[in-house]
Amino acid sequence: MLKRPGSLWIVCAVAAGLLALAAGCTHRGKPLIPPTAAPVQTTYYVDAAKGSDSSGNGTQSAPYKSITKALAVLPSPAPVGATIDIAPGDYDAANGEKFPLVVARDVTLSGSAYGSSPASGTLIDGAGEDAAYEKAAGAASGTHLASVVVAAGATVALSNLYVGASKLALRRGASYAALDVLGATDVSAASFNMGTPPTLDGVGGILVAGSTLSCANCVIDGKGFAVAGESLANQSAAPSIGLSGQAGQSMLVSKTAGVLTDGSVALTVSAQTFQGGGAAYADTLVPLRGVSVTPASVDFGSASGSAGGNILLGAAATEIDLTRAGANVTAFNDTWNPNVQNANASGQYQTQYTFGPGTAGRNVTVAKGARGASVVVGPYVAPTSSPTASPTASASPTASPTSGAARAPL
Repeated sequence: MLKRPGSLWIVCAVAAGLLALAAGCTHRGKPLIPPTAAPVQTTYYVDAAKGSDSSGNGTQSAPYKSITKALAVLPSPAPVGATIDIAPGDYDAANGEKFPLVVARDVTLSGSAYGSSPASGTLIDGAGEDAAYEKAAGAASGTHLASVVVAAGATVALSNLYVGASKLALRRGASYAALDVLGATDVSAASFNMGTPPTLDGVGGILVAGSTLSCANCVIDGKGFAVAGESLANQSAAPSIGLSGQAGQSMLVSKTAGVLTDGSVALTVSAQTFQGGGAAYADTLVPLRGVSVTPASVDFGSASGSAGGNILLGAAATEIDLTRAGANVTAFNDTWNPNVQNANASGQYQTQYTFGPGTAGRNVTVAKGARGASVVVGPYVAPTSSPTASPTASASPTASPTSGAARAPL
């Protein structure tokens, strides 16, 4: 039997091991030292003038040309903090955009040069059929168009953008919104429905369908509505809309209603200027088929919610138009049409007033049949401190839910 010198064998084995490591030795074809992971791309750059969808890779030095391309390459799920950075330009069909732009992953869309003009800033310009909304609303194909759609299940932020459709053709009974909100959406410093032909019926700024919208310092217009909100059948939670900002930077313009809902949408409004001759708020939108409406709170100024500061001035018929039983609106610290319905010459309410069913006037109208409905107006009310005792269970609403008749969806 061959005998190995013990110490020499150990030295050789150690030497062989070191050489194997230095050479990147593998075990059954797998590297012992894992390769360095490539950095995850979180910002995708888009530039209509300098970018390319064929040779670009979404980096700052090699941006994509279209927003459509950036949305298509965004991983699912998107990395935390994913952002699409969009340079100034006209992002229309000629640029390669496919409308509507459907945002289906958690991401921020950030434009540039907002506040100058649509021609100088980031302009999303075009419209296409929103098949997802049509399906959710039980609508016929081709009856609703949009420029941008936030898909159900997505959480999306939009900022520094102009969104509209300079060329828009609607068939009879169809509708359009610059932004459709089916997923949670947070908007800041943006304009919607800019440049869209204002004479078309059924044209609006933002449609919130069964989801949530927060919009700060937004300019929104539309003949049919600036912002519309409604419930969908089988939605997971009640929809809500929050409109805020700084005085003079937030505006809703409509010949019909600044905010139009089916009564089921929780609404908080502050520092908004309503123009265009339409009501500031109306709950006259007919619910979708199969949707039962439970009235939600509407806050244009209160002790515990909105700070008010809204300008509800100039409506041809009325500013607040309630038609649903159990509907309630609080509106403190706002400016109204002067010298009507107890408002003073400056359009202020210096004393609290409650308007109930049968009220009719340029500031507030409440339908006679709207049992339990009210609009409470008055001066600024200081916020109250939170109670220290455990809250009691809230009582069930006394008003019976109203069942919506069938209608053509927005």
